[in-house]
Formats: sequence, C-alpha cells, structure tokens
Amino acid sequence: MSGPGSLPSLRLLGSATLACLALLAGGPAGAQSISSLTKQQQNAEQLRRDLQEKIAQVQKRIDESESDRKDVTESLRQSETEISRLNARLDDLDSQRDKTERELDQLRQEQAGQQALMEQRRQELAEQLQVSVYPRCVTLGRAALG
Repeated sequence: MSGPGSLPSLRLLGSATLACLALLAGGPAGAQSISSLTKQQQNAEQLRRDLQEKIAQVQKRIDESESDRKDVTESLRQSETEISRLNARLDDLDSQRDKTERELDQLRQEQAGQQALMEQRRQELAEQLQVSVYPRCVTLGRAALG
C-alpha cells in the first residue's frame, strides 16, 4: 500500500482517526467542538460558493464589457476609415472645383475677347457703310428730288 493512490486514503483515515480520538478524549465537549468545526466548515463552504458565484458574475460583466469594447473599437475603426475615404473624396471635389473655376475664368476671358472683337467688327462695318452706302443714298436721294 505504498503507491501514489494510497496516500489520500491514508490521510483520510488519519483525519478520521484523529477526529475519533478527539471525540473520545474530549467527551461531550470534544463532540461539541467537532460539531462547531463542522458548522464552521459548512459556513466556509457556503461562503466559498457565494464568492465563486460573485466572481462568475463579475467575470461575465467583464466579458460583456470586453465584447462591447471590441464592438465599439470596430465601429470606431470603420468610422475612421469612412472619414478618411470622405476626406479623400472632398479633396478630389476641391481639385475638380478649382479646375472648373480656372476653366470658367478662361472662358470668361475668351468671351470678353470675342465681345470686344465683335464690337470692333461692328464699328468697322458701320464705318464701311458710311463710306460706301451713305454717299450712294445721298446721290439717290438727290436724284429722286431732282
């Protein structure tokens, strides 16, 4: 009986023997002491179970909080990615707006140049009409009167 499995049995037997000896040696007072110890042991066991239950509850809350934290972290990461994408899109739109404004300014300058050229052509045409058509009108008018 010297194997590793026999050691706990020997301890249990030794504990039981000690308890019996204490009972015999102490008489009713010893029995009362064992009863008190048993009650204390039961109380300690109950306290241990209560603490284990509280620990399990706290662990559950910690796990839930960790899960919530992971969810919030993922949402934050997605939001930051979306913000970066939107910022890049805004930069593109700003560049397009700047390019469009430059093109619009260039078109306005071309329009102003075309209008100035058109006005110059009108004046040249008016001068040509005065030089060539007016004298003929005067001649025709005199001929009709005369």
